[in-house]
Amino acid sequence: AGFTATHTGLSPVTRTINVTPSANGCTGNSVSYDITVNPVNRISTTLQNASYCNGETVSAVTLNGSPSGVTFDVTGGASIGLADVTGVSEVPSFTATNLGSSPVVVTITVTPQANGCASVSQSYQITVNPTPTFNFSTTDVSCFGGNNGSINFNVLTGQAPFDYSRNGGTNYVNNQTSPYPMSSLTAGGYT
Repeated sequence: AGFTATHTGLSPVTRTINVTPSANGCTGNSVSYDITVNPVNRISTTLQNASYCNGETVSAVTLNGSPSGVTFDVTGGASIGLADVTGVSEVPSFTATNLGSSPVVVTITVTPQANGCASVSQSYQITVNPTPTFNFSTTDVSCFGGNNGSINFNVLTGQAPFDYSRNGGTNYVNNQTSPYPMSSLTAGGYT
């Protein structure tokens, strides 16, 4: 008869099994052997969902787990620039990539590997937002010294709300939609 070895601890456990055959009232010679039961592989690092912008550098995340000597496989991020890797001790640093016009959401799965035993994986999500692009139209000031000029921005990629600036990023109008008009402008350059 067989049995299922179970173990809920974090380190391997070795037990000695003694087998003594008996038949017809007679006892045979005992045989002893050791069985080592390795624990289920686990990750102890808490992985957090996160959002990044296209082109942003994502820092490496150090992975910890059990048993001692465990390594990790990281999968699921190829579409955002995170190559699948095996036998590592960290989620590697990478450059977040999204060349589309909508956010890309992927599920990254980290699976601990040791002793050929079962593993408890952990997953988290990474969202990579596209680089916002826009076009605009202008209306010139009608008379010298006037302030009836305007710029109308139309965001082509990205997800609202948007922040707009007409002075090179010194001041912003926050949480706006698209299209967005900037009006009452005087003659001059705007960045």
